[in-house]
Amino acid sequence: MSNNKLFSYEKDAKLIVNGIDDESKSILERFYTNYSVSSRKTVCSAIRKICKFIKKNSFVKLTYKDYSELTNNKTIPQAQLYHIESLFKYLYVYELLNDISGFENCYWNKEKEKNIFEKNIHKNTKHINTNNTKSNSKESLSFEDMEKLFNFYNSVSDDDEENMKLLFFFYAIFYLNMQIEEIRKLTYDQIENGLIITEDNEYELNSRFEAFFSKTSSSNIPFASINDYISKLGKIVGIKELFPRKIKNTIERYSIKCPVCQETHLNFVDEWRTINNKIVCLKCYEKLISNNSVKKNEIAHQIEGAIIDFLSKEEHDSIELTLSTFDKIKENINVPKNYEEINKYLKQIGDLGEKYVIEYERNFLKSNNSQYYDLVDGSYALDNNNGFDILSYTLKGKKVYIEVKTTTGNPKDSFYMSQHEIDTANELLKRGDIYKLYRVGNILSNNVSLIIYDDLNQFNKDEIILKMSIKE
Repeated sequence: MSNNKLFSYEKDAKLIVNGIDDESKSILERFYTNYSVSSRKTVCSAIRKICKFIKKNSFVKLTYKDYSELTNNKTIPQAQLYHIESLFKYLYVYELLNDISGFENCYWNKEKEKNIFEKNIHKNTKHINTNNTKSNSKESLSFEDMEKLFNFYNSVSDDDEENMKLLFFFYAIFYLNMQIEEIRKLTYDQIENGLIITEDNEYELNSRFEAFFSKTSSSNIPFASINDYISKLGKIVGIKELFPRKIKNTIERYSIKCPVCQETHLNFVDEWRTINNKIVCLKCYEKLISNNSVKKNEIAHQIEGAIIDFLSKEEHDSIELTLSTFDKIKENINVPKNYEEINKYLKQIGDLGEKYVIEYERNFLKSNNSQYYDLVDGSYALDNNNGFDILSYTLKGKKVYIEVKTTTGNPKDSFYMSQHEIDTANELLKRGDIYKLYRVGNILSNNVSLIIYDDLNQFNKDEIILKMSIKE
């Protein structure tokens, strides 16, 4: 962080807001410079109200719902509400929020508001580079995380419509360098003949996505749900809290400026060539060697490198499970012959039941012309801490939390649930969310049965787990 700033968060105890993460501290440090030194203590008191009423340690996780609750809170003085609104406005116009849905109701003009912030910052901090319009601590992806995304990108079949939709959002952000708001406002009729034509720009699709959209022209992709798609992609490849802005911030780290044309290109080997042992972009290379006055003594080689794999076995298994169909998983299940194989077998039965429910939910939504069918997400089952297995949707897009219990026998047979799963169900129902338990039976037969329960009140709960200790 620059040492030229007139304010340092860590050095001024009067302006510290406790309980926020390092990224929020950096955001706050720059936000304070929007105000004169004499005003910052008052601003800090207002920001502390956010932490008091909204229990979040990260500013980028604040939502329109949080904004609405705070600005309608009658116990907060009007002067503090002004500064609270100013922080939300700052987070919005500099695109620091993970989820901006709802803020369109504020009718804030991004360019106008940004210019006001920049003028104030320039006035209060003469030495700050005013071209730096975002926090210095832009959260981006590690090299390992990007390799996970690239690995998934290359492993998905072009015929896999569901995962190709996930990849499109990543492709549009990272490869096409589209603005997040451009994607969010995109409509299907803006994509034709291999082009994406927005109000201000024109983007050329690669052959892979050109073919994809030509085959799925009847599909209705909810482009406004970009956050949900990217979040789901992150869960599949093993990246926690993946959101569009994080991918966008990573582009800068993966870009190199060509010394010839001064244009910026991604740092992939196929984007670059060497001429006389100097690296140039592919466009300049082709232009130079096509010049008739140039004598080409030998063909330039691509840059030497190594291929390594950052994926763990669990991540490989997660991706393989995501890309597999119900029928494919069922074919690979073998009845255990010894004790060591029992746990593996039970997990396979559980995975198969979850895959069955995922396909059931998607088919139901798709057959009823709901645009949310490809957002059904089974990756929650990979982490027991979630307390449920699948996130689905109603026809109108309200979230449905599903726990799946699977058996090879009668679906009315008893089954096991952990206390955490029960607590999660009760908490979801208590706060008014939709929770369902899907009991899948006869999973290995050709006549799979399914019973859907809306809560757990229809079950007897028998305590059967005992803590065992050696007798004295």
